[in-house]
Amino acid sequence: MLRPQSLFALLPLAFASLLTGQGSRTVLEPFFPPICGYVDAQIQATNGDPGMVGDQGIDTARLQKAIDRCGKGRALVLRVDEARNAFVTGPLILRPDITLIVSRGIYLLAATDPRQFDVTPGSCGKVNGVASGCKPLITIDHATGDGIMGDGFLDGRGVVSRLISVDYSNNFTLYRINLRNETGLTLTFDHGSGLTLWGVHVKAAAGAIDAKGGIAIGSAARNVATAQSYVETGAGPTEIVLDRAQ
Repeated sequence: MLRPQSLFALLPLAFASLLTGQGSRTVLEPFFPPICGYVDAQIQATNGDPGMVGDQGIDTARLQKAIDRCGKGRALVLRVDEARNAFVTGPLILRPDITLIVSRGIYLLAATDPRQFDVTPGSCGKVNGVASGCKPLITIDHATGDGIMGDGFLDGRGVVSRLISVDYSNNFTLYRINLRNETGLTLTFDHGSGLTLWGVHVKAAAGAIDAKGGIAIGSAARNVATAQSYVETGAGPTEIVLDRAQ
């Protein structure tokens, strides 16, 4: 039996807060769009440890199908089903004006088989400890109004060189989400206007000490704003500081 999940647990209590981002926009605290559907987890991360989850039940096709069916301006929710709280997936593409809500307690995990992320056959793997030749876990390309939200976790598990790639896209939002990518970048954003990070927590790669959290902002990016977002480094939690392009 599915465990009921209240939408009220997903909704922010208030969104009156605002900040002024670099460039031409004033940024309000994000909110969750209307829901288009739910996908229930089928794997359990024992004691909340994603490292104990193998590649059984790779869910790429089921997740991508649900994303593709979601209507514009709406959100797809990944949710806990009783003790099952994890999804293992290959690369996913977020369609224009779609939000992915990774709800509290959910782990969205990269498959540990690098073949799942090959750009060309055999290209994804580690060279000197660095992942290369790999597709990102989530790609947003030539899209507007996308977002990844919720209080769950995205984890590259040392496989992908980029957790989230946003290119030629505008008004992308990360809100109340936890990110981890041990061997590469958590987010790349370029050739677009309007990036908002609000309530984002990044677990930095081992040994990282900077305050960017593996987030790379390209020279062709504009209007970047951050609020209440932190990277956990070897020196402890530090507020995320980005180069905010004009």
